[in-house]
Amino acid sequence: KRRREEGEKKGRVRMAFLRGAALAILECTESEERSTCIVVLKQSLELAPTSYYDGELLRALSLILRVPELSIVQKENVLSCLQTLLDRAPQLDASDPYWRRLMGVLLLETARHTRPESGASSRSPLASSDEIKVELCRTIRMLFQRSTHLGEWARSSSASEKRATTAGGPAVAFLISTCLRLGEKEKSREVRLEAVLCLTAVVETVMTVMDIKPVLPGT
Repeated sequence: KRRREEGEKKGRVRMAFLRGAALAILECTESEERSTCIVVLKQSLELAPTSYYDGELLRALSLILRVPELSIVQKENVLSCLQTLLDRAPQLDASDPYWRRLMGVLLLETARHTRPESGASSRSPLASSDEIKVELCRTIRMLFQRSTHLGEWARSSSASEKRATTAGGPAVAFLISTCLRLGEKEKSREVRLEAVLCLTAVVETVMTVMDIKPVLPGT
């Protein structure tokens, strides 16, 4: 009993520390300070027991990802933190507004880092990196694989600006077209691989929740 109580106490302390680190990132005004806090949070999460999961921290990370001053490397590290939590998460509910906000910010970042600049060549994307494309594809794939009640979201056709959520129908179409393009056009083998894995997760999910049966040629 004593050992269990000590374990619970350590868990509460760890949770408070990690939430505090996330809050500190949101309050940082200097890029170097923000980078340090993000790295500390990332390393602390990686060292936490594999059973550790905190929904509040997942929500905080989605807020951090929306900070406009984040550098690409900082975004990559925040996405890595999200992946660590998602890997340990129970089934997430896609009907939860917080889930939809997280998906919304991931889609926004994917669009930002994969679409070409206005008037520029289709081969000239915004300032980005192969690493962030990999991290975005991987995070979205994990979110799909860890979520339930995706049917209602995938069938929705209108977004809620008030709740900063995104509609599932257009989002799925965007993800499929983006992953197809990345899988075909990107020079990086790792980007192509993660794009294909993400595409597979999205298509499998849609086929399941929409009850779509594959039709083989000649049948």
